[in-house]
Amino acid sequence: RFAPFNKEKPQLITVDAIVEQNKQVLLIRRKSAPGKGLLALPGGFLGPNESLRDAAVRELREETLIADGRGKIPHKRLANYIRDDMTKVFDDPNRDLRGRCITHVHFFDLPDGPQWKVRGDDDAESAQWYNIAKLRPTEFYSDHYHILSHYFGL
Repeated sequence: RFAPFNKEKPQLITVDAIVEQNKQVLLIRRKSAPGKGLLALPGGFLGPNESLRDAAVRELREETLIADGRGKIPHKRLANYIRDDMTKVFDDPNRDLRGRCITHVHFFDLPDGPQWKVRGDDDAESAQWYNIAKLRPTEFYSDHYHILSHYFGL
């Protein structure tokens, strides 16, 4: 049941991850509607007993199975790459078809070097590194291109 001031749309809290390495950004292809087949930032809904930061790391790990040469990246190690000074809230009331979706974007600044391995899992049909300069707005779900544009000046 929702508060009386907003009977039409549910209010949703989500997290998204921008992951940059070697001037490339990590994106997923959505497995399900809405936006099935479109590019998106790895992310999802905040769990009832987790912080925004922990949710961002969890969603990134679940959807991309991100790993370096030693294997899957542990939660705490991955969290160390978050740039807290670049965390930003995107809250346009019409940004998502599912309802009033307020997302907290966390920027993961990975070290340059051998590209970390990724593979789509959970809600992601696939996960892949993309050249930031070659991204096109028509390929994206919701406002995810706009979010990338905020960070990279697309």
